[in-house]
Amino acid sequence: MVEGSLVVLPFPSRSLVEEPFLTFDGASLLLRLVFFADGDQRVWEIVFERARSFVHRAEPYCTAWHYENSYDTVTVVDESPWVAELEAAAGGAGGVLRAGTSC
Repeated sequence: MVEGSLVVLPFPSRSLVEEPFLTFDGASLLLRLVFFADGDQRVWEIVFERARSFVHRAEPYCTAWHYENSYDTVTVVDESPWVAELEAAAGGAGGVLRAGTSC
């Protein structure tokens, strides 16, 4: 279940000029998006510090649940099997962030 929007992308994902870039160094997760907007190419980045886990799901494998109320936003996701697995492993540490740009 999507709990709410934390960050809305500065431009719609249909303005992307290349595939999203995602890198994880074991502690920080970086998402870089390159948009074409207002006649210019613009780079937007967000870093998630102290990331412990993340999941990527390619668009063909997404269902409505994966993107409803979260497309082009960063949201908190609760009540999913993956979140439950992470919380159980971490002793109930709380919600998980998900970027809704890939679906």
